[in-house]
Amino acid sequence: MFDALPDRFAIFQWPAETFTAPPAARHLATSLRAARQCDRFGRAGYGMQFHFEANRAMMQDRSDTFADLIRGIDPGWHAALPDRLATIGRRSDVHGLTIAGNRVALI
Repeated sequence: MFDALPDRFAIFQWPAETFTAPPAARHLATSLRAARQCDRFGRAGYGMQFHFEANRAMMQDRSDTFADLIRGIDPGWHAALPDRLATIGRRSDVHGLTIAGNRVALI
């Protein structure tokens, strides 16, 4: 799933919840905000906490649509969004497409 990605990569996340993986799951990714970002179950079953599908346009739309909810989770989100879209967003778009392509190849 993470072939062709660096060991650490930028991706959008809003982890307000987490999960407990079954004992047979293989833990694959973590972040500073959430210990469980990705686990694999068997050959091709994945549980992901981060949003590899979220490109810059989607993040802007979610930020507008869920503005009140986001302010409650991260009060500085909207002020920082333009910079995040220009920096993290550009890298996240590339990393998300890589993960999506890898996922399709697994299927």
